[in-house]
Parts: sequence; C-alpha cells; structure tokens
Amino acid sequence: MTINIVVVFGTLIVGLVVGVVATSPDIAVVPLVLILGAVAIVLPIVLYPVSHTLWQAVDLAMHPPDPRDPATPPARH
Repeated sequence: MTINIVVVFGTLIVGLVVGVVATSPDIAVVPLVLILGAVAIVLPIVLYPVSHTLWQAVDLAMHPPDPRDPATPPARH
C-alpha cells in the first residue's frame, strides 16, 4: 500500500508540474483536474497487484520464515 501511494502521488505531482508548465500563461485547470483525477483513480487499481507483491517480498526478506512457527508449512522431501 505504501509503495502504491508513493508512486501515485509522485505521478500526480509530476503530471501537475508538467501540466502547469506546459500551459503556463493561461493554465488549463479543468483538463488538468479531469486527467489527473482519472490517473488518481485508475493508477492505484492497476498498480495494486505489483505493489502488493513487492511489499510481500520485502516483508519476507526482512522476516524470513522460522521453522518453529506454527504457520510455516512442513518441508517437502
């Protein structure tokens, strides 16, 4: 979830800066709000599986499974 938030907010900030700079003398507010609003809704949904998998990998690297843990499945032979 945290990775998803950072990526989406970063994308929104970059998009806002690019939009403001590109339409600098007369800033087009309505198109910026509509486009960035759509990005803010769609991007977290699209990125959720990737960010969740990445977060689980980081958590697994930080907390490796312990064989004494009752939730750890038995080793296959």
